[in-house]
Amino acid sequence: MSILIGTIALFVAFVALWFSAESMERGSSQNEALIKAHVKPVTESLKENNKAITEFSKRLGVMETEVKVLIAKRTSAEDALADLETRTAAEGKERGVA
Repeated sequence: MSILIGTIALFVAFVALWFSAESMERGSSQNEALIKAHVKPVTESLKENNKAITEFSKRLGVMETEVKVLIAKRTSAEDALADLETRTAAEGKERGVA
């Protein structure tokens, strides 16, 4: 009698295990769908942010180039101004001496 009850208990345990595995599988697939629904907008937002960052990076590169050109022009203008001041000062001394 105890062997029969033990066998039935073992069978019931295996059926319970099978039911729980099926339940976990269904729950897992439902959870995946729910997670995908929440992750999709975040993923799209990240893609848009990456595009914006890439565009800003390109624009920053262009601006850096423009700044370098402006600095070079400023340096050239400062050199020209210094040369002009030197020449005018020299001419002023020559006129004062002459």
